[in-house]
Amino acid sequence: GDIVRKLLDEDFDGRPETTLHYDPDTHRVIRVEEDTDRDGNIDTWTGYREGKIQRRRVDGDGDSQVDTWTYYEAGAIARHEQDTTGDGFRDRIGHYAAGRLVRDQHDRDGDGRPDLTTHYDAQERVVRREEDFDGDGSIDVITHYENGRLARKELLSDPTTATP
Repeated sequence: GDIVRKLLDEDFDGRPETTLHYDPDTHRVIRVEEDTDRDGNIDTWTGYREGKIQRRRVDGDGDSQVDTWTYYEAGAIARHEQDTTGDGFRDRIGHYAAGRLVRDQHDRDGDGRPDLTTHYDAQERVVRREEDFDGDGSIDVITHYENGRLARKELLSDPTTATP
């Protein structure tokens, strides 16, 4: 008699948009599957442990492939990864502390290494941006910001080979 699954049809069209899966021992939700765009296909999967969110996977572009992964610690976001190009590789990763964005990394050239790293303050304003323009794995330009505004740029390589 324990509930192990609950289907929710929130728009009353006869098709459930949300499925809740329960742990039969603890009666807590352990997984939620959602059709957020209401096209009849599940596009969001959320996992829970001891009542707290642990991980969320999303197919944001409707191609049946997960392109966004979000990880949580103690119910707060810790890391957010995206495949923005659709090539199957995570090319943008956001790092969080206590639920706030502290660093964001982008792999713009698809070589598997970040070539743009942005650092944020406690208000999630940009404080520093590090860029590798020539793809050699070394930072070419560091841009500093104060109160969210450009303060100065440091050119660490020959500006004729790095194109900022």
